[in-house]
Amino acid sequence: MLKGIANHLDADFDVEVTCADGRVRRFPLWLGEKGRTGALMDVKNTSVTYVIPAELASAWIGLLEPYAVRLDGE
Repeated sequence: MLKGIANHLDADFDVEVTCADGRVRRFPLWLGEKGRTGALMDVKNTSVTYVIPAELASAWIGLLEPYAVRLDGE
């Protein structure tokens, strides 16, 4: 867990989770590059950022890569 205020506007993903009781929670997600740690933050508590281990961040990148859309035209 990292303390401090992160800028969630520059996150790689904005994850929305619908809970069993119908509540919707939002989590900015930073994954960066394979082999590096990622980060996750609950928008209701922006003073705490959770570190995602490099192995898990790399696995998530592998799952998401097939669906990526390049914004730079390549």
